[in-house]
Amino acid sequence: MGSWTAPRLASIALLSLLLARPAAAGNLVDVTACGQVVPKGKIGVLTGDLDCSSTNVEGVRLLNGSKLRLAGFTLTASRFGVMCENVAVCRISGPGTIRRPTLDTSEAPENYAVFSGRGVELRDGVTLENWQLGVFSGGATVLKDVVINSCINGAGGRPVRAIGSTFTNNRYALYGTGATSPGGQFSFGGVRVKDSTFSGNLVDMSSFGRPSVRGTTCSTSWYLTRPSTPFSGGDDWGVCG
Repeated sequence: MGSWTAPRLASIALLSLLLARPAAAGNLVDVTACGQVVPKGKIGVLTGDLDCSSTNVEGVRLLNGSKLRLAGFTLTASRFGVMCENVAVCRISGPGTIRRPTLDTSEAPENYAVFSGRGVELRDGVTLENWQLGVFSGGATVLKDVVINSCINGAGGRPVRAIGSTFTNNRYALYGTGATSPGGQFSFGGVRVKDSTFSGNLVDMSSFGRPSVRGTTCSTSWYLTRPSTPFSGGDDWGVCG
């Protein structure tokens, strides 16, 4: 049996890489139209800026197991930026922006940058701006290297975790959501923040339980209660000192 020399091993490695490329490429779907559905298990990739703000259709819809890459482009919409349908974790990666042309503070139907009945994960330079709700999540929300600007509600989750992220000029930047079970038991999600920056927000973080804050610049926190009590205007939890 011949010896496995270094050149022979290198050739095998190169062959394996070339064989893997078609499978990877076949998993990618160009996103070029408003309301486009990314099929189950596929990765949608923006190929240019996409403006869907003239209609109420969602910019992109993700099915279970699919993901979205903004690929350095901007997705503009009016009602929904990205809608995740029966997705265990709604995964969107940057760099890139999901924006609304202007912030609507009226009592009109709510608008969302990212809407998911379950979990959400945003990472690698995703920016959200001008939304009534930046991230609506029925489960856990994870934000890694994310920017949320000029939203009424930045991002919520049960729990919500932010790492290396920036929140500027929002009304309520981060908040842990609560829910009541059919049996009447109330549960809430916590807030965990690391190496992040808050500035110009009315409330940096809101939570029913004490937030975990490390290496972060913030000034305000709201101790949420049931029934609700007004925000004091300061650092209720004493985590921003």
